[in-house]
Amino acid sequence: MADRRMISKKVITKDAFASLSDKSQLLYYMLLMSADDDGFVENSRQVMATCRANKKSLDALCDAGFLIKFQSGPLVIRHWKIHNLIAKDRYKPTLCNIEREQLTLDESGAYVLSIDSEEARSRFLYTKC
Repeated sequence: MADRRMISKKVITKDAFASLSDKSQLLYYMLLMSADDDGFVENSRQVMATCRANKKSLDALCDAGFLIKFQSGPLVIRHWKIHNLIAKDRYKPTLCNIEREQLTLDESGAYVLSIDSEEARSRFLYTKC
């Protein structure tokens, strides 16, 4: 995991982000800092404890479309590729390969689930917050 991260104003200056609580916004920043080079976070509970956030703050980020949470444990920062571009010589792929295979990039560069039906989503362990 890198020591430096970028934050794009394209994401954090939108009304959807401004309407989040202070705790949810802080949690988002802390998750950005804790993510691997593909935007996956496997220690969200530890990050929540660090900034004294609760499940409600995490759920608000999921509901607002800033995070995608998987039932298998990890979550991914949806706008990761908008925030961070990592040089190939410094890039370390995520260990969340099963979850990564379920995602594609939309035209804006944000992660979206590549599975359409509810049955497929449950089969691939995706859960809506």
